[in-house]
Amino acid sequence: MCNFKYFVTSLIIIFLCLFYKATLSQQADEIKLEELRTPTAPGFVLLGVEPTAVDKPTTPRDLASTLLSTFKEGKIAPDFAIEFSPYWLCSHPYLTLLDDYLNRNNVGRNIIQNFSISAASSEMNIKKDTTIITGTGVGFGFRTHILSQKAPEETRNYLSKLKQIYEVQFITLILLNVENKLEDNQTVMDKNILLIYLKDVIDTYLNDPSKFSSLPLFKYSEKDKKKLFNQAYDELKTRIEKETVNSQTDAEDLISKIIIEYQRKKITGKVQELKDMNLNNSGFSLELAGGMVTTFVNGQTNQAYITKYGLWLTPCYSLPLQKSTASIIKELNFIGVVRYLWNSNLVDSASYTDIGFRLMYESRKISVSAEGLLRGQIRSLDEEGTFRFSHTNRFSFNLEYQIMNNIYITYSIGKDFEDNSISFSGKQEGNFFTLLGVNFALGRKENFKIEN
Repeated sequence: MCNFKYFVTSLIIIFLCLFYKATLSQQADEIKLEELRTPTAPGFVLLGVEPTAVDKPTTPRDLASTLLSTFKEGKIAPDFAIEFSPYWLCSHPYLTLLDDYLNRNNVGRNIIQNFSISAASSEMNIKKDTTIITGTGVGFGFRTHILSQKAPEETRNYLSKLKQIYEVQFITLILLNVENKLEDNQTVMDKNILLIYLKDVIDTYLNDPSKFSSLPLFKYSEKDKKKLFNQAYDELKTRIEKETVNSQTDAEDLISKIIIEYQRKKITGKVQELKDMNLNNSGFSLELAGGMVTTFVNGQTNQAYITKYGLWLTPCYSLPLQKSTASIIKELNFIGVVRYLWNSNLVDSASYTDIGFRLMYESRKISVSAEGLLRGQIRSLDEEGTFRFSHTNRFSFNLEYQIMNNIYITYSIGKDFEDNSISFSGKQEGNFFTLLGVNFALGRKENFKIEN
């Protein structure tokens, strides 16, 4: 009963906090700094669409087929969306996880491996003189990392231990196959026959490359495979020869016993070691993205106008943290954003420049951040090309406190843009605002994240 009362009380408090936040947020036209960072798919953002179905070809043949399907009867098909990374269209059998993640100092390699292209189409009307013309807008964009943050020294040790865990799991799978073989072949049993079964299963795995799909994070050469299996066979052979095997039951019990030993001795301790490691990346990173929108009148390729283009630049610096301070400071970083959006008079009369920053400190329970954003606007006033430049700004101080697992109290105070963030004169001050609420963080980010 007490637990039920606590649950109901918690729901009431949370509801009131959410209602309070919703009421106050109406006073502020909030533009989050995160929304201005380098987008994953600039082509979609510039076009103003969020496709529900995106083609993501992984081979040159898939890419060619997808591109051909974007044209129908000589016209560009509306509502197509595609996203792909040229570098990953081809296989790279000799590229290992260590190469891909730890060796991140090569600028050229960063650009090539992280370069992605996005494109989409949608109906898009343009205004020429006083006439509204129906057209098809095609957004095209790119995104890449110029510089990537440095992995901590512990990462190499982390990956080494992770690899050992994968290998133990793989050897366990071999032992389970030996166990199945014992069940399928009821015969007189001794240690020699058991070792023959073990050798047969290992040879089957060694000669079948698809079996190594159980080790997805690491690449193994033929030499590495043989070394892994030979070590496994020698170790298991030594273990089996220490026991007495006189029957089918003895053999099955021994295999089950060895599986349990492997799990306890070679995995349990390593998992705890991995949890204790500090794996936050640190140093400087720089992301770049750009794109443009071309509008085709009535979908025809012979009559087109460039109606939008944009450029994003996102620098970031994370302070390297020592293991001794990792329990106190979870994250300390600086993020900057620079975004320029140009709009043709055919679709809009204003272009925007955004420059912003965020400084954030995060511990196990508390997150504190300060951010500011300056938005400049160039607006065309008439058909003769008279322009006006104006600017406005927004800044805020944010506090977040974890009250229980995945539930956070948030508080923000600051000054908003003048009037709104779309149309402003640059002559008035924005309103001060304060926001209080509760966030349900369903799925917080992990310390260790591998990206292509």
